[in-house]
Amino acid sequence: VQIYGISSVNARIVTGTREDQFIRKIIFTDKITSCTSEAFYNLQVLKDIVFPTTPLSLGQKVFQRCLALEGIIVPQNVTISGSYCFSNCSGLKYAVVAGNIELNCFENCSALVKAVIGEQSSSIPYRAFASCTALEGISFLGTDEQWDDVTFKNYCFSQCSNLKTFNIPKNILEIPDNVFSYCTGLTNIIIPDKVTKIGSSAFASCTGLSELTIPASVTNLGGMKCLAIGSADNHATIIMKPTTPPVVNTQAFGSYVGRIIVPYGTADAYKAATNWANFADIIEEAMEEEVLPL
Repeated sequence: VQIYGISSVNARIVTGTREDQFIRKIIFTDKITSCTSEAFYNLQVLKDIVFPTTPLSLGQKVFQRCLALEGIIVPQNVTISGSYCFSNCSGLKYAVVAGNIELNCFENCSALVKAVIGEQSSSIPYRAFASCTALEGISFLGTDEQWDDVTFKNYCFSQCSNLKTFNIPKNILEIPDNVFSYCTGLTNIIIPDKVTKIGSSAFASCTGLSELTIPASVTNLGGMKCLAIGSADNHATIIMKPTTPPVVNTQAFGSYVGRIIVPYGTADAYKAATNWANFADIIEEAMEEEVLPL
């Protein structure tokens, strides 16, 4: 069934037919300006959406649980204004959103491999890609400079177990709680040198990470399990660059960090700092850097 005209409650509200499981294609006319929450929720055979060329606002859970959707292209004139817009679309493999994304936008889209987001996305919202277990990465339609100003919200990539590496924006100041928690496939990631704080469980259960370098800018590791990387078969190394020991939680490193390497000449200061004594047995001092002749 193809829908070329969608009935509306009034001039600005579109209502879908939640019980109609025969809808395979939706074509928006230019007269439609908004969709209510759950307008097309659980249309399990819906495979194709053609968006209008005029402004359209999508409310909360508009396309949630549309299980047959395999790909979407959302143009810049379409605004995602509600949370969970495409969440639980378990067949979705690719998504291009030229405009913004909202909270939980693609959460539990377990087949999603690649996502492209627009330059209007100044942050990756709460749980936007959480539990996208096939996700290999995201692309950004803006410039490298615009990407460097993007911020992260809590849990935005949590449980993306197929992520192997990720380009964190260079100007980010904080790695929030649970951003990469349970990203078990992550093997390489660079924390930018402007980061000052790493939140609770930011890298918790990243069992594939065997080494992580903490830049000199970091002053706060106060979150529980913020650096709980490694596994029983892959004991990890944390390389600390700050010469002044950051604030640290007594459970910051979990059970599988086997070495914490601190800058040359700072081991005593680290072991004496509040809560760092808990890790004294695994703190090692880096070798003195060789000064080459001019």
